[in-house]
Amino acid sequence: MPTRSRRQFARLKYRLACELYHGRHKTSGLILDVSARGLFVRTSSATLPREPGMEVRVVVKAVGREPLELMTRLARAKRVRRELASIADGGFGLEITSAPEGFYELVQSLS
Repeated sequence: MPTRSRRQFARLKYRLACELYHGRHKTSGLILDVSARGLFVRTSSATLPREPGMEVRVVVKAVGREPLELMTRLARAKRVRRELASIADGGFGLEITSAPEGFYELVQSLS
């Protein structure tokens, strides 16, 4: 029996550099997949929130475009032990709560 995805929008595998901000903390990350409603960001930082629902500001740095600022909410944190980091992606699943029109144009251009 086929399973249905809970996702309303398809995730696109595409790598984009980004910066993540939570409170006074800032760290760099790499977006591994993106959709109009969410993204998964790989980062080695332990300073970001681990509790679902916490707000994270994300600045997307796409080549040839102005930085795009998104407001997101932590949906899930995927921890990977340091010795497995080279073969498994740890990071954060983020739900987008607010984004400029330029972000949706970027997502559309990736598909």
